Amino acid sequence: MSDGLRAEGLTLTYGNSAVALSNVTIDVPAGKVVAILGANGAGKTSLVRALTGQHGFYGARIAGSVSYAGREIGGLDPPAIARAGIVQVPEGRKLFASLSVRENLLCGAASQRGRSRKQIESGIDEVLAIFPLLRERMRSSAGFLSGGEQQMVAIGRALMARPKVLLCDELSLGLAPLAIRDIYGTLAHLNGESGLSLVVIEQNAHQALRMAHYAYVLEVGMIVAQGPAHELMNSDDVERYYLGGSEAV
Repeated sequence: MSDGLRAEGLTLTYGNSAVALSNVTIDVPAGKVVAILGANGAGKTSLVRALTGQHGFYGARIAGSVSYAGREIGGLDPPAIARAGIVQVPEGRKLFASLSVRENLLCGAASQRGRSRKQIESGIDEVLAIFPLLRERMRSSAGFLSGGEQQMVAIGRALMARPKVLLCDELSLGLAPLAIRDIYGTLAHLNGESGLSLVVIEQNAHQALRMAHYAYVLEVGMIVAQGPAHELMNSDDVERYYLGGSEAV
């Protein structure tokens, strides 16, 4: 029985014939970092939707199972999956631009029922300890922040939901190299210090492989390569065909 997040035999179909995922199986052991790699159209977004229960919003049909710590969660709705501890940092950050940083962080606590004001404030303090720069931005509208600052807010909002597994979808998209380095450094610290499990969905393959323990490569909805991250990083075939040579994809 898996002690972490497991998807087994996932097949996701849009409409009558568009197969986005075909018999995909992945394991995310507790406390590990797993990278999901692939170019645009490989099926990464569909996999995230399946893991978080969002596929139904897009009219997709699903077969297979998704479980956490041996408990089937594939039939739950997105809020229930979030309460189970599977929380997403969405591609493009998806902040509420007109709300303040503080208000965006408070939105992250909404999925956790029964938390006291003191517990919520403690959660905000924890986020500010991780991202001290946000302390000066708490009253600022999220839409006026830099891309790197917005990504901090998006991660902080997810952390407010007390995740056990954090799904990080294309974190490097649109960010400067320095901001990418800082964000990934923070995630590595969270994994190392608190044992937070991470699923890193990326086109920036080399960045993801540098911090991951294990990786899967998706192509046209199927797993075409998998293994320890350091082995995939050094695999000539994977480098040539799936990671785009010396360039990240």
